[in-house]
Amino acid sequence: MIPGKSCPHRAVARTVRIGAMLTAISVAACSAPEDPTVCQPVGDNYLQDADFAMEQQNPRTNNAWITLQHAGEPSYTFTIDSGELTISKIGTQPWGIFKQQLRNTDLGGQRMAFTAELKLDLERPKGQAFLTGGGLTLTAKSGRKRILLNSKLNHEPRLGHTDWFPVEVIVDIPDNTQDIELGFILQADGMFEVRNPSFHRVDASSVACAVTPDTTDSLNSNSKTSDSSLR
Repeated sequence: MIPGKSCPHRAVARTVRIGAMLTAISVAACSAPEDPTVCQPVGDNYLQDADFAMEQQNPRTNNAWITLQHAGEPSYTFTIDSGELTISKIGTQPWGIFKQQLRNTDLGGQRMAFTAELKLDLERPKGQAFLTGGGLTLTAKSGRKRILLNSKLNHEPRLGHTDWFPVEVIVDIPDNTQDIELGFILQADGMFEVRNPSFHRVDASSVACAVTPDTTDSLNSNSKTSDSSLR
C-alpha cells in the first residue's frame, strides 16, 4: 500500500458492511410485531365516503349518507369541513342521526369493528327518557327487516367536553343479517364531531378483538318512535 493512501477494497468492504447493517435495521423495524393490545383491521373499509368528501360536495345527490331526526321541527344540523362531520342540536327534538346502510351484505357471521375519532361538547338534557350522549350506532337487520343486533352509544365517553379521542365498537354480525346500518347519533344537548370512521373485519381469535360488552342489548320502548327525514 502506498503511504498516505487508503485501500479502495477496504473502503468498499466497509461500505458494504454499513449498508448491510442499515438494511438489517430497516427490515427489523418494518417487521416489528404489532401491538397485541390493539385490535387490527383486516381488509378494506366497508364504509362508503368515509372521508365525507362526496357528502360535502353534493349532499343532495350523494347516496352514501342520509340524515334523520325524531319527528317534529328541524332540530339538528349536519356540517362537514375538511373531512370532519359536526352534528349539532339546535331544537327540542330528542335525537338526530347521520348514517348509511350496507344492503345485501355478506358479512353475516363475521366479527367487525366500527371505529372513529370523536370530539364531544355535550351535556345531559333535562327530562329525556332516551339513552343520552353522542357517538356510534350500529344495527343489523334480517331480510324481513327484523332487528338482530342493536348497538347504540356503547362506548365511553359519550357525554362531556373532550379533545379528539378514538372509539371502537366490536360486534359479531348475526348469520342471517342482510342489511347493516351504521352511523353517528346525537341524543344530548350540544354538538360533537366525527372523523376517520371505518367498518372493518377483525380477527375473532385475537384477544384484543373481543366483542364489546352489551352490544346485543334489546331495544327499549323508545325505539318505536317515528322518524323524520331531513332531506
